[in-house]
Amino acid sequence: MATYPFHLYRILSLSFFLFACLFYLEGKIALKKDHHISMIGAGMGSRMIHYGHFETEMQLRFPRYRLVIRNMCDEGNTPGFRPHPGRPQEEQFAFPGAKNLVPPRFLAQSAPAGFFENPDQWLTRLQTDIILAFFGFNSSFSGPEGLEAFKKELAYFIDHSLRQRYNGKSQPLMALISPTAIEPTQGVTTGESQNANLKLYTDAMRAIAKKKRINFVDAYNPSQTWFKSGKRHTVDGALLNDLGNQKLAKLLCDHIFGRGNPNEKRRSSVHDAVMDKNFYWLNDFKIPNGVHVYGRRYNPFGPKNYPFEIQKTRQFTEIRDRAIWAAGIGQGTRLFFDDEAPGDSRLSAGWSFVGNPEPVLSGSKSLLRSGKGNTQVVVDNFRYPHEVTDREEEFFAWVYLDPKNPPKQIMIQFHNGNWEHRAFWGQNLIPYGIDGSTGRRRMGNLPSKGKWHRLSVRAHQIGLGVDSKIYGMAITQWGGKSYWDRAGVHFGNINLDEEDRKTIRLPKVETNYRS
Repeated sequence: MATYPFHLYRILSLSFFLFACLFYLEGKIALKKDHHISMIGAGMGSRMIHYGHFETEMQLRFPRYRLVIRNMCDEGNTPGFRPHPGRPQEEQFAFPGAKNLVPPRFLAQSAPAGFFENPDQWLTRLQTDIILAFFGFNSSFSGPEGLEAFKKELAYFIDHSLRQRYNGKSQPLMALISPTAIEPTQGVTTGESQNANLKLYTDAMRAIAKKKRINFVDAYNPSQTWFKSGKRHTVDGALLNDLGNQKLAKLLCDHIFGRGNPNEKRRSSVHDAVMDKNFYWLNDFKIPNGVHVYGRRYNPFGPKNYPFEIQKTRQFTEIRDRAIWAAGIGQGTRLFFDDEAPGDSRLSAGWSFVGNPEPVLSGSKSLLRSGKGNTQVVVDNFRYPHEVTDREEEFFAWVYLDPKNPPKQIMIQFHNGNWEHRAFWGQNLIPYGIDGSTGRRRMGNLPSKGKWHRLSVRAHQIGLGVDSKIYGMAITQWGGKSYWDRAGVHFGNINLDEEDRKTIRLPKVETNYRS
């Protein structure tokens, strides 16, 4: 048996130790299918939900993982302080003992009241497997004098979180994310004094993460490199803009979960689905006028009005999770309008949404169109255009023709740099396009009156091919009265492979309509 000098064993042992440290520093969180990721923290994390780039990047990198991502961040949060007007004074703190760790200014008696769930209850409700924690920015305003108190507060928060079993089985995996730097902004700040504090707090977070053996992402130093590009990455020096959030999303994915191979052709459709889901999640976790839902004005009408609405909103959110997963594998539906037009679009004059007792198919409203001769409404200027990935993609719109005064002709058209992509039903009166061309494709007679019908046309029938980008849609009719609802495009491969069928349930988006 070979023998080695004692000092060689020491060298080998030290080498293994250094390798282990390197592995820790560069290690990634190992994702599993059906993992639930919860984001907690302050303003940087909170604003991410309004851009949607992080979840879009995650769902594109891991399209078959059925990830459930929820953003619980809110401006003003610290590791131990989570203020909410719908919780009692003693429940403004994140964990037992946190009251004794936060700065004294957070102990003000503001007399909040209610039964909004505390952070641990929410993380349990969400069956959290992975926590992404965004802290440090708010605390950095305490400067060097507050650094030791922040380190203690952060360490206690991590210890508390890692003792929990939010998913009912195992302790959560965790990543700690530092703030980004302040971008020099003329007339506002050079960022020098703030960045000095942010660097102190970032370094402290790194040291604590290493000690607690959790993943750490330094967003401070990379952001300073971004700012040197000459492009603006913030709206005011502190708050990241769209470009800043795009870069932050990729930084987080790279450093926490590893590089993937996202399908860029699916980015816009996945992003649309993410933003749709975020709308419903915010109407749950940050429900408007929450003082009536959870707080001191809950009685007398809250018990009657809100429980069903909350349950319904959560069902809407879960349905949209499935829509995200579908879009990630190239299957799904993008809506150009339903109860309203997308927030990233522009409307022409003439849009009029009506509700019951008028005919409504989906949601609570439909688009009313009436008038003499040729009339048209347009929704366009999509911030994220839809990109056609298959010539068989199906563009659709639901229509209800008034029984007493139906239009003589109806038309749908789509903008791909021009409007020469039209399909119509009924007579030949609307003066757009050339007969027989893809700029004026006749699809048949008018549908029957007094009931909802689904109009549809394949992309290739109106001259749209793979890589065509759709920036808008128009509804045109000749005379009469009609109602329109739920219009968009169903996209992706017509035939899902067997693995897709086993791993995903596509949302039912066009059933349960009134006939």
